[in-house]
Amino acid sequence: MRQAARTFVAVGGDELAGVVVGTFVDYGHEPYGTIEELVVAPGRRGAGVGTALLDECRGWLAGAGAEVVFVSAVGEEAADFYVRAGFARCVGPWLWGRTGEGRG
Repeated sequence: MRQAARTFVAVGGDELAGVVVGTFVDYGHEPYGTIEELVVAPGRRGAGVGTALLDECRGWLAGAGAEVVFVSAVGEEAADFYVRAGFARCVGPWLWGRTGEGRG
């Protein structure tokens, strides 16, 4: 069994622009990743900060061995962001996407 978590941070000047927390899980069969949190400062939204953080996290998860990433989106704005990034809707608030897919 392997588990790991990593936090990625984006800084603009002296301010925190955004953060994403990813978790890798491998119980010996079909390892996967999850996006635990993705938060971008309101003044930085729409500037590519979230996409860059998501791409970095997905790259790390792919390197760890995950082929699939899950994320729970609260609200349609967040769900739409993930769909634009290559994720697909699942049951309930969950969406999923492959680690090698993205906008960048």
